[in-house]
Amino acid sequence: MYDDVSRSPASGKSTRKCAPREFSRANAAWTITCTAGKVSVNGWVKDTDADGKAAEVYGTWGDGTNFGTVRAGGEGTKKEFNKSRAGSHVYLYLRVI
Repeated sequence: MYDDVSRSPASGKSTRKCAPREFSRANAAWTITCTAGKVSVNGWVKDTDADGKAAEVYGTWGDGTNFGTVRAGGEGTKKEFNKSRAGSHVYLYLRVI
């Protein structure tokens, strides 16, 4: 699911870069970084089709808490996001609604 995973045991930091997700009507990409008991996500989602629908990135944190939804609606609209929380896991998905 990820195109690059690099870990540095000396720093206690790990970084995961997801391969860009693409549907015929949406694109998204994000980087997940874990440092000192905290997981951070930095990325974007883009609506690529004038179909009246929106592209969304949504998910949950490792403890089951809702990550929230980042929505880009309208062809060419791109929304960036940067979120973090205590923990070491996050599960993210791209959808068109």
